[in-house]
Amino acid sequence: MSEVLIYSQDSCPYCTELKGLLDTNGIPYRVKDIDKHENEWDSISKHSGVDYVPTVLLLDKGNGVGNVLAPDRDFDELEECLQLIQTHLQQ
Repeated sequence: MSEVLIYSQDSCPYCTELKGLLDTNGIPYRVKDIDKHENEWDSISKHSGVDYVPTVLLLDKGNGVGNVLAPDRDFDELEECLQLIQTHLQQ
């Protein structure tokens, strides 16, 4: 089973839109505000090579391995991100 974790910022319209797409499609997720979780965000940002939000971490609860989906690296449109999340959750 996978968990969807979104690194987000309150002022980010793309973050709000992605959360709306996930809500509409019934996909549960957790949100971590990058301003409140700076150290964790710094680590994720360094690992992904991207410092843009929304950045999505798909965490496999079974083995603790995470897959990072970063804007402009893994997806250009939020619908593309949604499709990647759905595909990952179906595996």
